Amino acid sequence: MKASAVYAIADRLAPTLRRQWLTAVAAIQDQLSIAILAEAVLRGGNSAPLNKVINSFPVQLRGAAATVARIFEDSAQQAEVEIFKRLRMGGRFDIVNPKAVDVAARQGAQLVREVTESTRDAIRAVISRAITDGIPPREAAKFIRPLVGLTERQALAVVNYRTSLLGAGGSPTTVQAAAERYAAKLQRQRAVTIARTETVRASSAGQQAAWDSARADGLLPSNTLKEWQAAEDERLCPICSALDGQKVPLNDAFQSSNGALDGPPAHQQCRCRTSLVFPKRETA
Repeated sequence: MKASAVYAIADRLAPTLRRQWLTAVAAIQDQLSIAILAEAVLRGGNSAPLNKVINSFPVQLRGAAATVARIFEDSAQQAEVEIFKRLRMGGRFDIVNPKAVDVAARQGAQLVREVTESTRDAIRAVISRAITDGIPPREAAKFIRPLVGLTERQALAVVNYRTSLLGAGGSPTTVQAAAERYAAKLQRQRAVTIARTETVRASSAGQQAAWDSARADGLLPSNTLKEWQAAEDERLCPICSALDGQKVPLNDAFQSSNGALDGPPAHQQCRCRTSLVFPKRETA
């Protein structure tokens, strides 16, 4: 079975997920007024208004969560079609069952949970840094807002960049503008990373769900394998290179330097795929 038939769904919907992510981040930033952030700095990050806004992130990310769930379901259905083509038989099995739908929902919920927590951690880290550096609350609030949505590492990178520009004699207005441009660049990069990684994760999980259903229904031989397929080009990393060509039973995990994996992604922006390997028919 050609893995590209399933993973094309991820490729097609990645731009949608990227836009939904950026829209959600912009909505949260709009809700975080200078007053809310300044109070949060004064309170050392322990602020009810700030927490209320961050806790609304799941609402803003509903569209993104729905897209991830859709990718899971569409990929499962596509894998189902490919199985029947490979077996040269008609029919279908019910991959869209309550269990599969629940798994699809969890795929989206996991993304929302991880994004919300990483955003909360990043804001806390920047507030802590602002307090340590003695930055007045309202001044700190102005440079914190554009950082919402970044990881802790990215947010602190912007803070360090801002500090270096000020240390070089840059005016506060010029430095703030430069820091905001840098933050916006990192936001776009994170949007791409999330979109590429989570769409592949959802496609891989959907495909695996279809394989599990087919095997449970007796459509796939018990000794059917799945094979890891890496993208063979100059961007191939050591992790994926070591996984390339590895074959394991459907119920087993691939073994990598990042631990056991049911399927891609092996890391952020992983471009790997998996496909079925049917047992060879014995000849007389």
